[in-house]
Amino acid sequence: MSEFFWMAVVVLAFIMVGRLLLTWSSKPKGDDMGQLTGAAEEGDLWAQTYLGWCYENGHGVEKDVATAIECYRKAAEQGWAEAQCRLGTCYYWGEGVEKDIAQAVEWWRKAAEQENAEAQRRLGTCYYQSDGVEKDITLAIEWWRKAAEQGDADAQNNLGWCYYTGEGVEKDFALAAEWLTKAAEQGHAGAQNTLAWHYYAGEGVEKDFDRAVEWFTKAAEQGNVPAQNNLGECYRKGEGVEKDARAAFEWYAKAAGQDDMTGQFNLGECYRDGVGVVRDVAKAIEWFTKAAEQGDEEAITELKRLQDEAGAARAPDSQPGWFG
Repeated sequence: MSEFFWMAVVVLAFIMVGRLLLTWSSKPKGDDMGQLTGAAEEGDLWAQTYLGWCYENGHGVEKDVATAIECYRKAAEQGWAEAQCRLGTCYYWGEGVEKDIAQAVEWWRKAAEQENAEAQRRLGTCYYQSDGVEKDITLAIEWWRKAAEQGDADAQNNLGWCYYTGEGVEKDFALAAEWLTKAAEQGHAGAQNTLAWHYYAGEGVEKDFDRAVEWFTKAAEQGNVPAQNNLGECYRKGEGVEKDARAAFEWYAKAAGQDDMTGQFNLGECYRDGVGVVRDVAKAIEWFTKAAEQGDEEAITELKRLQDEAGAARAPDSQPGWFG
């Protein structure tokens, strides 16, 4: 073959590699934005989609969701899957267009049929939640599986949860743990917490408190509320980690600080019993009240008991407390 042919191949390879290196988080500047806009105007579908993303997120240009929609639509109508997925998401949330779940489903389906993992996962969720389509758990799992097999962490987590609960599939703790591990290793906090529970309870994997604490910690450090409570319990009981009342208190406090009623109840117990903090019944009542106001039955019962005790210690003419 001619030298010209091989030079053309090399140039094309550099262009393709450049596109792979230019991720969605890149922020084009100056000439880069000019070249991107020029390519989009010449009909380059990738450029149209990326330019739309820049306008949607204000990267390198002033944020303009309406222009973003125009860019996405140009590429989507020519069959570009990434643009179809993003256009569907805009319709779903009503960003730059009037909210239209049916349109969102239509665009996600087009992208999903082209193997776009995000669209497959979102379409599966629509079937799961009866969002724009009739509820169909079988189809939800079918689309989640397609996305999960492409490495979509959210879809892997969803599939793992279905195997854990037996929803739409036969319950299988081992398969649940397998899919959750794939998502957890990508940093998915929800999957990390659920996988930790598998190790804690010995469901689908060999019971291992050390591994449980390892995964609870990863999830808790990302702000996952259930994991923060679970990690607090491990420190409180000394399971998989050296017993540490103060650490337990601090993890409960992080969950309670996110307005979680379980964390609020746990924090109330710490103040009631002096676990990791100086005993303070007034503080215990404060946190039990917060949990009770969210409907926590244990907190309601404990709050009534504490207030009854406080009432019994009052003078006969004192007024009843919160549950009087």
